[in-house]
Amino acid sequence: MASNSVVLINPDREKPLIAPMPLDYLAAALVDAGFEPELLDLAFESDWYAATNQAVAKRELLAIVILVRHLDDGLYNSQTYFLPKSKTLVEYLRSKTKAPIILIGGAYSLVPEQILRFCRADFGVAGDPEEAVPKLLEALRDGGDLETIPNIGWIDNRSFHQQPVLPANLKREWSVRRGFIDN
Repeated sequence: MASNSVVLINPDREKPLIAPMPLDYLAAALVDAGFEPELLDLAFESDWYAATNQAVAKRELLAIVILVRHLDDGLYNSQTYFLPKSKTLVEYLRSKTKAPIILIGGAYSLVPEQILRFCRADFGVAGDPEEAVPKLLEALRDGGDLETIPNIGWIDNRSFHQQPVLPANLKREWSVRRGFIDN
């Protein structure tokens, strides 16, 4: 039986800290779909290499999801560009696990192909991830067809593939427990 374990990573360490709410919403959707999410919030880790290694070394993982919320800090004086840190994280994860790496978040949704290529992740989810990520995980676990899953992108033979990005279904009942992250 394939693993149902998924690590959700917030790589944002900038101050002031911003709660990774997208991961809270996604965690609820994953639990409802039968997956076992675990949060690694690097904002609170002094040694993110050790914390990342500990999170991915515990067990066999189905996948790792990284929140790519911002391209930069938006400040004229610092002009901090965040994508190199995300790329470094993906590279480090590749040295520790064979689990597929999935990018989500607002920044990814803005320029999915460029970020997927730059960070060299396996998949990305543009738009709201609550419906697409569980379907993607099921396809990865069970050998399903990626081309039937809205919002996902991937690179195959150097070609970028992006399924249609659909808006969130606001009429569905959302299962948000708001207890996955420590606010």
